[in-house]
Amino acid sequence: MYLRLLLGASGADADKAVREGEVLMAREPYNWQARATVALGQLRLGHHAQALDAFKGIKAEESSPVGPLAVRAVALEANGWKEGAKGDAQKLTAQHLLPEERALITPLLSDQSQ
Repeated sequence: MYLRLLLGASGADADKAVREGEVLMAREPYNWQARATVALGQLRLGHHAQALDAFKGIKAEESSPVGPLAVRAVALEANGWKEGAKGDAQKLTAQHLLPEERALITPLLSDQSQ
């Protein structure tokens, strides 16, 4: 579901991804991939606050997976936390991301996002 969302799935597919991700989050609260799936689905549905909520109760650490951190940066930006989003995106530029994950954070690195 996460990859489908990265490739642009929205509407009913995004809603389904959110529901499935929430079930997995309930079973595995520290599953970053499930949280990223829920957040990206919420973003695709235009539910910015709920996207950020998907990352509540979990702290980013150096060992945290970078793909979900890219999604979190986009959720931060969508909720007005532009400087935090840009800072996170800058930290991720040297990391190995899928091209679609890199495309998510690229707008955060431009001068227009200041």
